[in-house]
Amino acid sequence: MTPNEYRPGLFVRGVTPPLRLADYKLIAFDMDSTLISIECIDEIADSVSCWSVGRQNRPCGGCIPCLLRRISMLSAGLPDEAFMMDLLATPEEYRGTDAFGNLVDLLTQAGTLLTQTEFELLLDYPQLLDMEAADVSVHDVMKTLKRHASEVYHVLQTHFPAAYRLMAGLMP
Repeated sequence: MTPNEYRPGLFVRGVTPPLRLADYKLIAFDMDSTLISIECIDEIADSVSCWSVGRQNRPCGGCIPCLLRRISMLSAGLPDEAFMMDLLATPEEYRGTDAFGNLVDLLTQAGTLLTQTEFELLLDYPQLLDMEAADVSVHDVMKTLKRHASEVYHVLQTHFPAAYRLMAGLMP
């Protein structure tokens, strides 16, 4: 399939632009930021997110990339992995650590995205309005952020009751 130049320097293949951000369920990029075809989903499952991999035998489980990856993989129906710490299953064991702070930050943000209206979110994050200058719909971005927050909530509710209770306690 031949790529089409959508804008100067932006080539697309396999889609007819313009699509809205909300039209996508998963967008994957390889190291040079080109889109990966969906046939590479196995490669995504084999990837790692944690900065400590290579120095330790498995991801830490407490950094933001590990938390996001774990939630995303479970949300996509992929199998759970082994981490150095099981922060999502037993968050109270890590109270007072940086990992617990990371989890609280992530859950607070997801709770905010779930409970605030678009108007309230724009008051808190006015930089989102800058996306309009790049022809990105703020409404589509909001829908994507709210979908992500909903997936966090659903994964915790389904797989991690202790983290779910923690999130419920943090929500306004």
